[in-house]
Amino acid sequence: MIDNINVFLEIFPGSVKLHIMAAFIYFSIFKNSFKSLYELSFTRSKHSSLQDQYECFVLSSQVIDYFQKRATQGISNQPVQFEKASSGSGGGNAKDEKKGGASKKGVGEFNSASFEVDSEIKQVIEFEKINIKFQKMIEITSNRTRTFWEEILKKNIDVQKVFGLGAKIYKDFVLIKRLYKELIGLNNNYLEVAYLYKIFVSLILNFEIEVEDAKLEIIKIMQSKSMKKHNIKAEFKTI
Repeated sequence: MIDNINVFLEIFPGSVKLHIMAAFIYFSIFKNSFKSLYELSFTRSKHSSLQDQYECFVLSSQVIDYFQKRATQGISNQPVQFEKASSGSGGGNAKDEKKGGASKKGVGEFNSASFEVDSEIKQVIEFEKINIKFQKMIEITSNRTRTFWEEILKKNIDVQKVFGLGAKIYKDFVLIKRLYKELIGLNNNYLEVAYLYKIFVSLILNFEIEVEDAKLEIIKIMQSKSMKKHNIKAEFKTI
């Protein structure tokens, strides 16, 4: 159903009713409250009927009330402080050792092996660049989420600020998810990236569906590492 609404939103991006419907589905069915605020933020800049304004007001009140209850009950989960990424961190240590060994063997030679090493170096550099941006965006979004919760806990809420922060947080999430997919595509065995993403979507955003997907990715990586370890042990026994 939500896919159909998104198709219509691409055709009629100015439709207030469609944005309200999308916000309701994301909030009630998918439990994605930030996405709901993101959709509702469009309705505040559009000319709409009194009926649409009323429906938007009611749904907005429900979403804000939900956030307030989470905050007062202590379920909001304070954002985790992440260390800034450095160019020396990331998933390239094991690969760097491989490159070091390969480069020693290939001194003075020009063959397919040296080309593979160059490609591997470029891949590690690309991974590091994306990983730094990935961690930085999580840090920025964590701080933004903290500001969101601080606003929610105020007696006199600035609704406009809440909508703006909610929309920005969701946009940040979309970018972070894209960076995460790129990192997994470059190195699908790098467990730290999957763990960090899982912490982000569970503790910072509480996106239930994304948490389950992140858990599955972690299980896949751990199974892959376990299989490799088993194969190495099996080879060692034959020596």
